[in-house]
Amino acid sequence: MTDMNLLRIHKVFITAFFALSTTLAIANTAAITPTPPPSSPETKEDKWQQARVDYQLAREVLEKNDFGAYLSLREELTNYPLYPYLEYEYLRKHLSKSNTTQIHQFLNTWSTTPLASTLKHQWLRRLAKSGQWQHYLDNYDAQVKSTELRCYAQWAQHKTGHTESALNNVTELWLVGRSQPDACNPIFELWIKSGRLTDVMAWKRFELAMSAGNPTLARYLIRFMSAKHQKLANLSREIYLHPHRLKTLSRFEPFNNDHRNIILQGFKRLARKDSLQAYQLWPEYQKSQDFHSQQISLINHQIMLWLAHQDNSLTYQEALQRFATQADDDIVEAGVRLAIRQQDWPLVISLTLKLSEDKQNSTRSQYWLVRAQLETDAISPQVRQESLRAMSQQRDYYSFMAADVLKQPYRMNSQRYSVDGNFLERFKQLPAIIRARELLHAKQLTAARREWYQATLAFDKEQHYTAALYAQQINWNSQAIRSTIAAKRWHDLELRFPLSFEETIEEASQQRQLNSNWLFAMARQESALSPEAVSHKGARGLIQIMPATARNVARKHKIAYHSHQQLFDPQKNAELASAYLSSLLEQFDGNHIYATAAYNAGPHRVEKWLKTTRHLPIDVWVESIPFHETRQYVKNVMAYSAIYAHRRNQSNFQMATTSYPPIHHP
Repeated sequence: MTDMNLLRIHKVFITAFFALSTTLAIANTAAITPTPPPSSPETKEDKWQQARVDYQLAREVLEKNDFGAYLSLREELTNYPLYPYLEYEYLRKHLSKSNTTQIHQFLNTWSTTPLASTLKHQWLRRLAKSGQWQHYLDNYDAQVKSTELRCYAQWAQHKTGHTESALNNVTELWLVGRSQPDACNPIFELWIKSGRLTDVMAWKRFELAMSAGNPTLARYLIRFMSAKHQKLANLSREIYLHPHRLKTLSRFEPFNNDHRNIILQGFKRLARKDSLQAYQLWPEYQKSQDFHSQQISLINHQIMLWLAHQDNSLTYQEALQRFATQADDDIVEAGVRLAIRQQDWPLVISLTLKLSEDKQNSTRSQYWLVRAQLETDAISPQVRQESLRAMSQQRDYYSFMAADVLKQPYRMNSQRYSVDGNFLERFKQLPAIIRARELLHAKQLTAARREWYQATLAFDKEQHYTAALYAQQINWNSQAIRSTIAAKRWHDLELRFPLSFEETIEEASQQRQLNSNWLFAMARQESALSPEAVSHKGARGLIQIMPATARNVARKHKIAYHSHQQLFDPQKNAELASAYLSSLLEQFDGNHIYATAAYNAGPHRVEKWLKTTRHLPIDVWVESIPFHETRQYVKNVMAYSAIYAHRRNQSNFQMATTSYPPIHHP
C-alpha cells in the first residue's frame, strides 16, 4: 500500500472521528443550547469541519517529517485560520534550507501573529550557529528582546571586521547580576583578552551578582579581580553564606564603603535567619559605619518583619517603638499575624489601629479587630452585632466567617454587566481571536493563549469583560476567568466560577463521600477548571495532582492508572484527586481545613505544623499557616466552596470552618 493511500485512509478515519466527536458534543449540549433555524447555505463553521481534520493530519505528517504528504495537503488549507501555524512548522524544520525570500514572506504576511517573532528568533539563531554572520547582521532586529541574539550580534560585528564597534557594546551585557547565555561567551572572552575588563568592572559585576543572590556567579568572577578586591569578595561571600559571623565586628574596617555594602548584604540575610541576633548587632554597626538613612530604614524594616515572622513578640514590640516612623503596613500586618498566633488580643487591637485607613477597613482587619474585642470584652453586644453585620455584607472568607457568627446566610452580591453587542461581534471576527478559537479546538492551548493575549493587550476594562463573555461562550473557562479579572468585574460569579465538569465532580465526590462544593472549589483554585493545566512543579489536570502522587493513590485505592497523560482526563483526574483528599481527611481526623492545607503544602508539613499548633482555634490556625501561598489557598478554597453552593442553588451552605467554631456565638 502506498503512502498516499495510507494518507487517504488516515484522513477518512480522522474525519469519522471528528464527526462522532461533534455529534457527541451536540448531544451533550442539546439541553442548554437552543436549536438554530435550518440554514441552506454552508456556513464558515461547516467549511472548517473538514479543514480541522486536514489540519490535524497535516500536523501529524509534519511531526513525522513527511513533507511530501504535507505539501499534498497544504493547498486545501491555505484559507484555514491556522494555516500559518503549519507553514511556521514547515519553515522551522527547513531553516537550514529555506531561502531568505521565504522567511521574509512569512514574517511580513504574519507579522501580527506571535509566530513572527518566534520564527525570526529561531532563524537568527540558525544563522549564528552556521556562521552566516553578514547574513545575520542584515536581518538582525535590535527590537527583538533577546540577550542571546544581542550577543550573537556583537560577535557577528567582530566576525565581519567591526571588532572595535562590537567590543564597545559589551559592557552593558557584562554588567548584570545573572549568568548570561552561552552565546555571550565568545564575545566576553574577546572583550576580556582585549584588556577591557577592569578590576573595578569585575568588582561591580560581583556586587550585582551578590545583590541578586547569585553567589555561584560571584565566585566565578573573583578570578578577574586584583588581590585587594579578591579579599573583599571572599569576605562578602563568607558573610552572605554565614551571616551569623557578623558578630565579629573587628573583621570590618570602620567607615569603609566596601565593607559597608558587605555588612548591609549580610544583615538582610541575618534578619531572615536570626532576627534576634540581627536586632542586637545592628546598633553596634550603625556606630562604626556611615550608613545613609535609606539603608538604615531598609535594615530596620527587614529586622522588624522577621522578628514578627519568627514569633519574637517582645522584641518586635520594642523594635516597633524604636522605629515607629519606619513601620509601614507590611510591618504592622506581620505583627498582627504574630499577635493572632499568640492569641495576644490586646496587641491585635492596638496594632490593627496602627494600620492605614484602607488596611483597617479591609474585612481581614475588621474580622480580627472584632474577634479580639470579643475576647477582651472591649465592645458591647450591640456594637459587636453592628460590626459583624456590616462585615457580612461582602463576599469573601472573612465576611462569610462573620455571617457564620451571626447565623446569617452569605451575601453573594452577584451581578452581570452590560456589554457593547457590536464590539462583541467585531471581537469574534478578529483574526487573532478566530485563530485562538481554532487553536483551542486543536488543543494547542499555549498558542491559543498567546494569540488571545496579543489581541487583547491594549483592551480597557469593558473590552476585557466582553472578551470574557466570548471565552465563556466557547467554553474556555480559564480564559474567561482571566479576562474577567483583567476587567475587574468581580461580581460576575457566573464568569468567575463556571459550572463546567459538574457531573464529573459530583460523581467523584459521591464515590468518596466528599462534599462536592469543596471538590469544585479545589478544582477552581487549582486549575481554574482547565483540565489541560500543568503547574510549574508538574502537577496536572483539573484538580492538579502530581504524577507520583497519582501513582501512589492509584495503588492504594486500586484505581486503574497507567500514564500521567490520564491526568488530563477530567474524570480520571477527579477520581484520583478525590481519593487522595479522602485519604487526607482520614489522616487529619476529618478536618477539612487541615486536609485542604495538606493538599497544597503536603501532609508532612501540616503534620509538622500541628505539633505546636493543634490547640489553636481554627481561624487562628489558618492565619498562622507559615506559607503565604498555603494560607491564601485555604481561605480561597473555603470561600469558593460557599460560592459554588450558591452557583448550584444550594441554600444554607456554610464553610467547613463552622465544623470547628473559631469564636463563641452571640
